[in-house]
Amino acid sequence: MSIISLQNGLNATGGSEDTYIKSDSLSSNYGSSTSLFVNNSSFDSSAFIKWDLSNIPSNITIISAKIELFVETGEAQNTNYLYKVNRKIDFSKATWNNYNTGLLWETGGCQSSPEDRGDIVLGQIDENATSNNKIEIELNDEGLSVLTNWITGADINNGFVIQNFVDNSISFISFSSSEAAIINNRPKLTITYSLSNEFNNIFDSPTLLYPDGNEFFVGEDINIQWNEPLNIPSTVLIWYEIFITDSFNDYSKPDLLQIATIPSGNSSYIYTAHKNLKGDKCRIGIRTVNHEGLRSKISFSSTNFSITNKELPSPSLVSPEPNVTYFSYIPVVFDHSSIIGRSSQRSFYQIYYKSETQSIDWKLLRDNILVGADPFNIDVSSFSTSSDYSLKIELVDEDTVSPPVFINDITINNINYFLIDTIPPVGHIKIQNNQEYTKDKSLVISIKGYDETTGVKEFRIEQIDAVSNENLQTGEYSALSPLATWDIKGDDGVKLIQLRLKDYGDNIISSDINANYFRTYKNLDNREVTSFLYDKNDLYMAFNGDDDNDPQLYKNLSLIATLDGEATALKFYNDTLYISIKDDENKGILQRLSGGSVEVVMDNSSQYSNSINTIVNSLYSSDSVINSMEVFDDTLFMGLENGELVSFSGYSVDVVYDTYSNIRSISNIKTDENILYIYFENTTEIVIMNKTVSGVYNFTIVETVN
Repeated sequence: MSIISLQNGLNATGGSEDTYIKSDSLSSNYGSSTSLFVNNSSFDSSAFIKWDLSNIPSNITIISAKIELFVETGEAQNTNYLYKVNRKIDFSKATWNNYNTGLLWETGGCQSSPEDRGDIVLGQIDENATSNNKIEIELNDEGLSVLTNWITGADINNGFVIQNFVDNSISFISFSSSEAAIINNRPKLTITYSLSNEFNNIFDSPTLLYPDGNEFFVGEDINIQWNEPLNIPSTVLIWYEIFITDSFNDYSKPDLLQIATIPSGNSSYIYTAHKNLKGDKCRIGIRTVNHEGLRSKISFSSTNFSITNKELPSPSLVSPEPNVTYFSYIPVVFDHSSIIGRSSQRSFYQIYYKSETQSIDWKLLRDNILVGADPFNIDVSSFSTSSDYSLKIELVDEDTVSPPVFINDITINNINYFLIDTIPPVGHIKIQNNQEYTKDKSLVISIKGYDETTGVKEFRIEQIDAVSNENLQTGEYSALSPLATWDIKGDDGVKLIQLRLKDYGDNIISSDINANYFRTYKNLDNREVTSFLYDKNDLYMAFNGDDDNDPQLYKNLSLIATLDGEATALKFYNDTLYISIKDDENKGILQRLSGGSVEVVMDNSSQYSNSINTIVNSLYSSDSVINSMEVFDDTLFMGLENGELVSFSGYSVDVVYDTYSNIRSISNIKTDENILYIYFENTTEIVIMNKTVSGVYNFTIVETVN
């Protein structure tokens, strides 16, 4: 067990910064003050302190920690609380209004959580702080966790804030700051800890050299460069893990994508940016890993850089078609399969038209068409008749336009035509913010309708008791609109809300006998269903967690287990439900349902020397999320996000196929009992695996046809 104390002037490293802000001086900074003030009977005040933790080894286990403050004047009549700061404040510029020049607190004085500060109390100053005395703030378990995350790099160290604006019934209280003349009176952080291992004492993280920030990459290779740690013992086997993120945030743990694993002895790697990575908040990270799987801190680019693609994928359309005659409208139907996953959620379509006969150059016909907003009709009833209309369709996002698609030789004929329409329109409805149970009888409903021949003219909302199929309540027919309201009628019970559409030929679906409806089966306050499995007569559903709930596993409509993380796949193997979990470090853990509870699967492989290493962190060497599971050849196979195919026979986890390791992610694996099909992201290639007569797995790469 060891103890380290951090205090300005006490040692060469581990110094602190501090300041205070107060409500009666909105634009003043007190970063150079020799005192820190916390509240007053006539104004509110917050004190900020941040210690430099960069020289503390990241492999420590913190046993306890305390903050010592010297009370200069005043007497506390209430309790003041310690929180983590969520803003990257500049201690020389922070004021009541701003945490940095031109950057406002969400609420003046660092009062809002989680924007300005955390909402969990990490420690407190009790009602015994009197003048000329030292006080101690013992960090609670939450405080120790925050401190650990700062040291390991799992979270950004923005320091602590001391405040209590709820009850400021104190006469006056101040502490000596980091600039106080007496060194012993300056704020001191003391940490009692033990070393988990000697890894981080042996060598440091690599130092990232490029990209270092402010670069702009346009669909090109990125030559990542770093300096290796100088103190690598020749007897230690290490390698480097390289990450990228396009959403770096100074105030929270970044969402990292691992892109490469590089042996030591190398100081550069050429990365071809994935087409899904775009934006101006990109950073590269790199860390060291040893043969035991122990990791150093991540070294990041010092500031953000930007990535944009050279081109978006071209749109694909089912309708309209070339050499076809249209009358009063043109139906538009997109094929989104080539777009989804290759463009940002902010992408949209835009359509232009032209006609040389009508002396019309390219003119905007429709824009801001969201992906998935079709089918729809474009009204051309006012267009002059001609047979040489052309359409140009592009996909657009905030900084890129795709190669256009042209549809030529379209005829528009608005003279002497009529339409015969005998087929009713189709569509669907969705209750906004739909909940499984509600006492609010006023609903907001989104509506979509489509009719191939004449278009949708009107709609009507209907309500019926779902159990008895009785008590039909109908609204009035109204002109089609994207949103409508409906007040639930009748007594409590299960209600079915349905939509009836009418086209311009007055066609409606007169009977529901042959109609298909999708109804909500299970809803947990709109939490995401991360995985589901239908097995025989039972439906298993895994729901993601939220701020108030852990992830949960349901069988049919009944809760059967609480999960340790997001479930990415479910599969029965040997009559047992196996669950792949994505943990907080973006790693895959294999679990299974046993006796009504979820347990971690053990790996009895001889490569693990003790029981601690056998908890399927048997997957830790792959260090990847499980995207899909399938049973083939009496073995449970798992497709990983890093491109590896691994197997579990009930005894150990083994890598079966790694040709695309760290190059392409496995998106899915399926079997027809004779062959295992392995699908990868962003490629038309699939890998076919079969077992030869000699019992060896054979792999064949085949190209699929679009």
